[in-house]
Amino acid sequence: MNLNRKNKHSTFALTLFLSVFFLFLVFFGCTLWYQYHRERDYKVSLLYQKLEDYNQILIDELEQVSLPKNSSQEERRTILGQKLDEYLPRHDLRGIRFTLITGDGNVFYDSEEKNFDKFENHLGRPEIQEAGQRGSGYDVRRVSQSVNHEFFYVATQAPEGYYVRTALPYDTQLAASLKVDYHFIGFSGFLLLVVAAFFGLIMRRIDITIIKLRSFVRKVDSGARIGENEYQDFPNNELGEISQHLVHIYKKLSDAKLELLDGRERLLEQKALQVQQRKELTQNIAHELKTPVTSIQGYLEIIVNTPNLPAEKRDTFLRQCYSQSTRLANLLKDISQLTLLDEASEMISKELIDIRLVVSRLEEELRMNYEERGIRFENELPARSLLMRGNPSLIYSIFRNLMDNSIAYAGANSTMRLELLSEAEAPFFRFRYSDNGPGVGEEHLGRLFERFYRVDKGRSRKLGGTGLGLAIVKNAVLFHNGTIQAYANKPHGLCFEFTLQAQ
Repeated sequence: MNLNRKNKHSTFALTLFLSVFFLFLVFFGCTLWYQYHRERDYKVSLLYQKLEDYNQILIDELEQVSLPKNSSQEERRTILGQKLDEYLPRHDLRGIRFTLITGDGNVFYDSEEKNFDKFENHLGRPEIQEAGQRGSGYDVRRVSQSVNHEFFYVATQAPEGYYVRTALPYDTQLAASLKVDYHFIGFSGFLLLVVAAFFGLIMRRIDITIIKLRSFVRKVDSGARIGENEYQDFPNNELGEISQHLVHIYKKLSDAKLELLDGRERLLEQKALQVQQRKELTQNIAHELKTPVTSIQGYLEIIVNTPNLPAEKRDTFLRQCYSQSTRLANLLKDISQLTLLDEASEMISKELIDIRLVVSRLEEELRMNYEERGIRFENELPARSLLMRGNPSLIYSIFRNLMDNSIAYAGANSTMRLELLSEAEAPFFRFRYSDNGPGVGEEHLGRLFERFYRVDKGRSRKLGGTGLGLAIVKNAVLFHNGTIQAYANKPHGLCFEFTLQAQ
């Protein structure tokens, strides 16, 4: 499928990818921010717990120091200073700054600075305030106003009301210990790239489906014909399946539309053919009616205008008028029967008929006709009853017209035969009617059932045929849900095979 350059990507797929990827970036950033502060707080809490333990140990040590009664502040400070100076090296706590603060916020002792006049009141320090409220508190990376250095402070309130504060210098080593491990950021970034690549592949498949679907819709909108095997290779996903169903539904609707148009064209052709056939039928009827009417009118005109016409001639002309009137009556009867079959078949009644009896009565009725012409009739139907539901007049017409046709054209010394071929195709009877007369050429077999069609027009009219007998046979068979066909009877003659619905 050739797509122009602007159709290589769908805006929808790209927008969806960027939107989802942006949301994922926001989620990823929030997760990193949360993880960063969580790890930092965790490391601070570990250091805070460690320094608070030091404070508690120092409080325990100070509670064991005995101070003389009525001693001055300087004496108490000196005794406690000596105790702390001995305690700190012994517990390998060098480098850690310890400060004792009285309950009113004044610095009583500091391991770094001995000039206590430099100290301001410490009640406003964050770690002291928190310790006064919760028993302990800390402050990260605050510059000491007395020694001008950054410290990590942890203060603990002793039961007697004073505060013990431990300060760890915020140097490179401490900063490194509190530093967040950035390896998880790198790993998360790598995971983000992997997820983005995977999501990109998924969106690419969706993109392909959208492009194909867009191409299909544009082609449909332009009215172009969709090929039978076109748009069959949608990706194997839900969107591809939906697209495939849409294409399938469109093709079904398109095929149905074409069938409807074809059906409409066929219907119009059939209507045109029916109009033509009706026109031809009207012309044929007019022509067939005109012939006997003209003959009758001509003979009567001679009789009326010739008073001295010999009696013998008069009788001959009257017999000709009678013959032509009989032919006219038969023609009108056949036309009426065909019209009834064509336009009011639902008004034709049905009843239970024994075909065997119908043929037997017809055999007796026509015996004189076919025996005068030297024709034999072989009735091969079984002796038992052959019951069916049908119209007696139409069933009679089927067998009567077939026999009349043979009597008229088969010739002397010929044989008519009627057989029951099969009852295995129930509920149908299958019959074969044949004669061994001269038959007809292959070119005439397909048109024998047409109305007013004659193989030999002059001979047919001479014999009194209406040209409608085989047409009545076919329509009567169709009325009883059967089929009929004509073919040559080898080596000579004509054969008809037809079925009639039994029940």
